[in-house]
Amino acid sequence: MPKRSFTLFASLLLASGCTTSAPAPGSVTAEVLLRTSSSWNGDAFTHYPTGTPALSLTRIDIPPYTTLEFHCHQTLGLGYVVSGEIEVQTRAGERITARAGDTLAEVVDLQHRGRTAALPAQLLVFEADRTAPRTKLGEDGCRTASAEPVQLATLLNLIQRRLALTEAVALHKWDRQQPVLDGQREHLIRRSVRRAAHRQGSSPERAELFFIDQMEASKLLQYSLLQQWHVQSAAPASIRRDLASQIRPELDELQRQLLTALASFDSTLGTQCQAELAAALERRGGGAYFKHALIRATGNLCPNP
Repeated sequence: MPKRSFTLFASLLLASGCTTSAPAPGSVTAEVLLRTSSSWNGDAFTHYPTGTPALSLTRIDIPPYTTLEFHCHQTLGLGYVVSGEIEVQTRAGERITARAGDTLAEVVDLQHRGRTAALPAQLLVFEADRTAPRTKLGEDGCRTASAEPVQLATLLNLIQRRLALTEAVALHKWDRQQPVLDGQREHLIRRSVRRAAHRQGSSPERAELFFIDQMEASKLLQYSLLQQWHVQSAAPASIRRDLASQIRPELDELQRQLLTALASFDSTLGTQCQAELAAALERRGGGAYFKHALIRATGNLCPNP
């Protein structure tokens, strides 16, 4: 038997458990790093891809302080962190930090992104599909953009993106023992959105009320997270981001996008708004704290029945 074939055969025997004794020092060993039927956020895998299979293994190198675009995988996949550290986060606010030596089962058909801090990260990503690996950037083809009116889905995605920044804000305040309420910041936001709405020909009152809801939802989520951390006597070891230089510029850009999306949503308001919103909120993931905050953020989105 050729040497290469024998080596592969021996490796397969080890991986399948066909050895009968513990390996001697210096011998070949095999370790299953991960075996699971669900992704890292708990979503169960439903089926294998059909058709002619294709496998891929991709090495990804991510520089320090890099935030990837939101994207989704429509394949089954595993990610292994060769070096460094990366935080993975869904639009719904679910997150996990993976460090060198960790293996994660990728979420499928769900928008998410990765972020590095001071350390670069190198990943090996294995994917199984019927043709080539399918990764989509943005919202098209991802679960949260399906079965919803386009304007509603776009607006909810942006609201979720804003809420997803709440933990980073809360961590910043936890580390510095700062209060949740920042009245001066809220006043500036309310004045800013009224002016921006007037410039784009929208109702300043509608825009202000909408952003009051966003700020109230953010505070609700911050208080919930801080209470949880006080009970645990510790905050999570998530990657820290500076509020002034990193988080607020992203919030400011989301403010612009939210105003545009709100105007588009309002232009298509129909009699089924409440029912469509309720169904959309029910479909979207996230823990109890995040779900309650999302409901608060959309409390005045539709006209009262």
